[in-house]
Amino acid sequence: MGVIRIAPGPVLAGSNYYSVNVTGRGSHAAYPHQGDDVPTCLANIVSGLTSLPARKMNVLEEPCIMSVTWIESDTSHTYNVLPPEASFGGTVRAYMDIADTLQNGGTIEELMRDYITHTSQAHGCEAELRLRRGAPPTVNDPALWAAVLEAAREFPALRADGESIKRMTAEDFSYYTQEFPSLYFSLGIAKDGIGDAGLHTEHFAIHPDALDVGTRFLNWLAVWGTRQ
Repeated sequence: MGVIRIAPGPVLAGSNYYSVNVTGRGSHAAYPHQGDDVPTCLANIVSGLTSLPARKMNVLEEPCIMSVTWIESDTSHTYNVLPPEASFGGTVRAYMDIADTLQNGGTIEELMRDYITHTSQAHGCEAELRLRRGAPPTVNDPALWAAVLEAAREFPALRADGESIKRMTAEDFSYYTQEFPSLYFSLGIAKDGIGDAGLHTEHFAIHPDALDVGTRFLNWLAVWGTRQ
């Protein structure tokens, strides 16, 4: 607890959000050959899409994940009907823009669109991809990082280090990093079993001692900044 970690360059991924609508011929579940079995088509798209970055991108130099977070089909829960339509959606997290050219050629958007289109066609279905950008990657200024890391030695209660804090989570603080030299850092909050729960869960908590360290660090940082 109480460890501040900072790193230069990209530290958080950019966020992008998508939805896919799959359509085809519906049929009785006992006669799938009379339709296009849209749910099976969707399942094949989903299973392949989530593994697409690992097979079509250099994940060491082009970190990217494609997560499916919701699936919707026949909401009436009919057991003997194959519906003519189904949809799913989720998020794409990457350290590059979805329109940037990949080492393998093409873009993330083109990679997704080609895979979804070809897979749906193989099942006799059609699929429409809608993809939009969220927050861009969070990028720390290298010069500011080096200056703060050196000056942080004046803050004895802090164990600052340059260990990588890269995450595939996204943060709208990233908009500042596009306009000004910025520094996003992490603060260790766990102690005595408090602060171990994951973010965005009902059990998330912060050990009170971490608030003291974090507040004093921000005060120190503000004073240091006025001297620069």
